[in-house]
Amino acid sequence: MWGIPDKGPELEFFKFGLNLLLLIATWTLGQLLIMRWEEKKRVREISRDMRRQFHELYGQFKSNVRLWRARGKPIDPRECPDLLERAVLAEGLVEGLLSDLAALKKLTDDECTALGLFRQGYQTMRQALTNKRPESVPADYDSDPYRLFNNLTPTVSRLVVAITDEPSPEEARKSFDGIIDVRTDGWDKAVTLTREKRPWSQLIAEITTLRKKGSKPSEGA
Repeated sequence: MWGIPDKGPELEFFKFGLNLLLLIATWTLGQLLIMRWEEKKRVREISRDMRRQFHELYGQFKSNVRLWRARGKPIDPRECPDLLERAVLAEGLVEGLLSDLAALKKLTDDECTALGLFRQGYQTMRQALTNKRPESVPADYDSDPYRLFNNLTPTVSRLVVAITDEPSPEEARKSFDGIIDVRTDGWDKAVTLTREKRPWSQLIAEITTLRKKGSKPSEGA
């Protein structure tokens, strides 16, 4: 009725073939599940490593800001060359972390903007010492730069630990370009919007629009 041979070697051959197909299908499915589990495990391990790196960098930045504040907020690098060196080192390390995020995680336009603003927050210390911009450093409690940086920190932390698909090389390049495209004027605009108490989603959306229009490169951007 079902087209299965009734007897003899034909039936045994059919059973053998069916069992073989089931074995191959089960093995293939098992291999796919193992590969998928190993991939998720690898991504989780990478995210854990990035989270540790993020916590260390955040701690470095906070200690640099407190040291700068304790020294009277100097704006001449000759007064505190060690602090300038520390600020430049932290800035370079955070850019390395952001390049890894762009390479390993799919990011939206607004997420790239948030990461770009976070990068700019790290640059404020160097800019205070070399470009005479102490007002932009998130140093004083409850100041607008302070609130902006504190709002950015959990946003970036969430992106660091998020498990996402890996982007294509082109998507990764586009994401990193988007991060780098947030310039000093983007940080200043975000500080202004923070002062105006704009909702967070609206603030990020406005800076995304600004960077896509092509914010002006500035010294030390």
